[in-house]
Amino acid sequence: MKKILVQIGLLTILGHLLASEKIFADDARVYKIGGSAGNVSGVGDSYQLGQDEDIAMTAEHVLITMYDDFYTVDAKFWLKHEGEAKTIAIGFPEHAGALEDFCSFVNGKKVEIAKYADNEAESELDWGASWYVKQVHFQKAQTNVTEIKYKSSRYGIVNSGLYFGIDGSLPYIYGTGKSWKGSIGKITIDIKNLSSKRYVTGFYFLQKQYGTYSSDGTSFKPISDAKVSFKWVSSNTFRLEAKDVEPDNAYDYLELELHNFEHQNVEWFLENYPGKTTINARCEFTKDFLKSDLCFFTENQLRLARNDFYALHGRSFKDKELKRFYESIVGYTVNKDYSDNLLSAEEKEIVSKVLEIEQQRKKELK
Repeated sequence: MKKILVQIGLLTILGHLLASEKIFADDARVYKIGGSAGNVSGVGDSYQLGQDEDIAMTAEHVLITMYDDFYTVDAKFWLKHEGEAKTIAIGFPEHAGALEDFCSFVNGKKVEIAKYADNEAESELDWGASWYVKQVHFQKAQTNVTEIKYKSSRYGIVNSGLYFGIDGSLPYIYGTGKSWKGSIGKITIDIKNLSSKRYVTGFYFLQKQYGTYSSDGTSFKPISDAKVSFKWVSSNTFRLEAKDVEPDNAYDYLELELHNFEHQNVEWFLENYPGKTTINARCEFTKDFLKSDLCFFTENQLRLARNDFYALHGRSFKDKELKRFYESIVGYTVNKDYSDNLLSAEEKEIVSKVLEIEQQRKKELK
């Protein structure tokens, strides 16, 4: 897994930092996996990875919202100070201009940030090539809520030319929470997927794999674990939660495994299965993930998974969204003689199963 991350050099987030001369801690850090942990140097300041002995991270809440071509991050951190009053510098690194619309807040108020270059970064490809730094004051026994928001268009790609599989990955570093006092009290991560072409197929969290891809479904692991909870909180958002998290090291991470339905992903399929279309590939993908109950699919993605089998046989859709979606897919054609009887017994069974999952999801959200 780490080898894959090094190869793809993906955006990840979250971290905590201290200074050698001044007290330094960072609420969130973006990494490019494979870079070295160089010091952050600015005017008269030198920042190094360390640990704060007075401030504990009692909770963090991260919302990752996925769109077709970019994603946004809104992360909040509850930092409880148990010592005497002090002012610390809290930083967030940028990797080769990867962040857009970056802004930072303390207790709901937007704050000033200064940008520093990392003089020890050998190139722009090192993580932390430049840093956004803010000053935060803590009164004695005070809890501050810090927050960062940004946008990134850098989805990572692991494979290309495959018609389905793990095509991309979105890692999220939480291990740097070790730089705060004690364990991270509670981690809440909401994954809101508003994309029609980017599917979550599994995740890696707390050193365990859930929902890994396999052609026969045998490697799927149910999401029931004493350490991590999983639930849908809306039609397009699922939540992961863990309490009293003590990272093993600064690189412990959550990783979302993604599949992308784009033309480049079906070339291999079309070349090896003459006469087949992109819709066939979508249907095969759904078949493979039936054994995992399609548990990471949003309500809209489940709806598309079900209707893929009708589209495969040329059904004409009255619903405007479905009509627009399928007419945009290469290989979809309307069959004037369409009938539901054109679906095979297996296809009808799969459609029924997907519909069952949709209905169960809606019951759980009530």
